[in-house]
Amino acid sequence: MNKKIIHTSIATPGTGKTMAAIAAIPGMLGCGKKIIYAAPTLALADQVFKDIRRICSSLEPIIIDSRCEGSAEANLNKMLNPKENANLIICQHATFQRCSTNHLNAWTIIIDELPMPISLRHMTFDPVQLKRLDLIEKIDNQIKIKKNMYEAIKNEVTTFEKSNSPGNNKTDTTLSAAAKDVYKAALNKLPVFADTYYLGDGKTVKKTVIRIIEEYGFFERFHMAQEVHLLSATLRGSLFDWFAKAKGFTYVQSYFAPTATDNNKTVTIYPMLSDKNYCSRGVLDSLDSSSNDGYKVLQSMTNLIDKQLATRESCLMFAYEWGKNAHSSKFRQCKIDSRGLNNFTDTHSAFTAFHGNPNPLAYKSLEYIANKYNRSMSELQTAWKFTYKLEMTLQNVFRTSLRSKTIDEPVKLYVQDNETAYYLKSTYLPNANIDDSLAKTYKEKKKPGPSPHPERERAIIMLQAGMKQAVVARATKLDKMTICKYAKAIRQIKSGENSATTTHTLEQWL
Repeated sequence: MNKKIIHTSIATPGTGKTMAAIAAIPGMLGCGKKIIYAAPTLALADQVFKDIRRICSSLEPIIIDSRCEGSAEANLNKMLNPKENANLIICQHATFQRCSTNHLNAWTIIIDELPMPISLRHMTFDPVQLKRLDLIEKIDNQIKIKKNMYEAIKNEVTTFEKSNSPGNNKTDTTLSAAAKDVYKAALNKLPVFADTYYLGDGKTVKKTVIRIIEEYGFFERFHMAQEVHLLSATLRGSLFDWFAKAKGFTYVQSYFAPTATDNNKTVTIYPMLSDKNYCSRGVLDSLDSSSNDGYKVLQSMTNLIDKQLATRESCLMFAYEWGKNAHSSKFRQCKIDSRGLNNFTDTHSAFTAFHGNPNPLAYKSLEYIANKYNRSMSELQTAWKFTYKLEMTLQNVFRTSLRSKTIDEPVKLYVQDNETAYYLKSTYLPNANIDDSLAKTYKEKKKPGPSPHPERERAIIMLQAGMKQAVVARATKLDKMTICKYAKAIRQIKSGENSATTTHTLEQWL
């Protein structure tokens, strides 16, 4: 039997996917099925519990989360054991993806909303801080546990966790939280990489960035379960979809998928960036050159939106942490992960500001993942952007009165760019009008061309410091022809420094 099948229920946010699944639960239990209902947030888990009790008051779901006494993971493992006679459990994604697989073959899993399949983390250590991590070593750019140091690291992590547990006021550990994360990742045999950055002399270490790549355990548990149902507004093209395909999963339609309905509200979508811009943090968080008040671009956008809103009208704002400094008295700042929040349906406007671009460190980690599965890096990068820009925008704009079947007020959505606007129109808002009257050019796109190698800057610094080309090539792992090209460009720049007609920069030469 092929158990690499996911039953999917894909529909517009707010159209009843969750309620359709909940309505099916009593019948499923009556047929002898055991059910785990996994939600992404506490808010959604609580709502599911209330809805189940409202539909069938005789049901007593077991709710397991971080608010329960003891470890949520341990509590879930206990309830999965047939000896406990449990048949309906509500938990969170984070707990489910770590649970034991021993008894999952008896359980049907309902996953509400797309789970995040990976976590990419990084932390920065200066040379002094790095010395504290004396139980690990760097081998071929990857962090490994030193020989015979496994138990010592395990004790360090255990001591840290006991020291930071509720009710323990003692300082029993000198380990930092970042160091603990690195040690724990090494214990769990996760891929851990160390990228070293040097000062201008090319020899003195400035900092070391340690990257941790963690693939969550959803697909291993899906494979072991009796049946899996996924409720989501999106799927194709997402990070979840990329990993599902990489791991050999296929989709069939769930038997409790709701009937599709069109959204007939009057919706206007306003892209805030013109097509001459590239949507990125570099643009959104930069100074607006046209602003006399020294505003950043994101603040200029909120000022434009503010003028469109009526005196007592409010607008939901969804942005990264760095973007929350941009504000207006009419804006209601919301959490980025708003899934499960239904208390904003009295609001008819929303502003989203997500770029969805992996930072250089995340890009390196994504390259490792693409190579691991022998799949396209460009497809993985596109999936990352889909998840962190388009899907995130879709979820958040549907926190407004778009969710409500009874409120018929016109809806205004202020989104980052045309790509996002047309994505919304092509999915669940086909009748929306796209109005580009607020779109401005804040920063022109750079001319297309290949991205520089991540070690280029370091190589140039080393060459400028007088280091031999062969040494630079070995240190950066760049080929000799590339190093020779850099060295030639540096010589040409230097030879023209005394010439008034020389205007080329190093960037132009390269």
